[in-house]
Amino acid sequence: MTRNGEEPILMGDSILKRVLNSYPDLFNECSSDFTVSGQKISDLKVLVKRLREKVKDAFVVLLIGTNNVLKGTPLNDMKIQFRSLLQLFRRLNARVFVVELPPIAKFGLNSERNSVVKSFNAYLRSCCKNRVSSIALFDDFVVNGEIKQDLYCSVYVGTKRVDRIHPNSKGLQIIYDNIIGFILALKV
Repeated sequence: MTRNGEEPILMGDSILKRVLNSYPDLFNECSSDFTVSGQKISDLKVLVKRLREKVKDAFVVLLIGTNNVLKGTPLNDMKIQFRSLLQLFRRLNARVFVVELPPIAKFGLNSERNSVVKSFNAYLRSCCKNRVSSIALFDDFVVNGEIKQDLYCSVYVGTKRVDRIHPNSKGLQIIYDNIIGFILALKV
């Protein structure tokens, strides 16, 4: 996958879990330990601490924060928690590639929650230095000032409950293509 054949570890919530389930052979096998539905930034930090040996010197692809937004975590708290998570990765000498959050289709593009997503993404970009890089994603899910609804699941799998939070197979393909494109660009 990378110059030295290293497979990235995916870390995040149900969005990356769905990417992993769609493309399991392309990522490190311990990715399933770190992609957890409902996971927030603070939950991931606890998990990384507990499984630190798997993360030491690793190549990490990280998409986390959607559940914080959904639960109404204040933006400043998200930033503090994310900064703390990055400090942990630095202590473990991990290379981190941060995937920016896609918009949440359940809410309008100009909703307060998507404003938090945009602000958090801007913060993620500002963190990119010293073994941390970001992968832009938000704009791939927007056209003419509207969220592309056809990139999202309309209902949760096996239920009639409205979703529009999780990307469908087309949306997952966009996330995957962005991750793989970024990784392949690293090859010399």
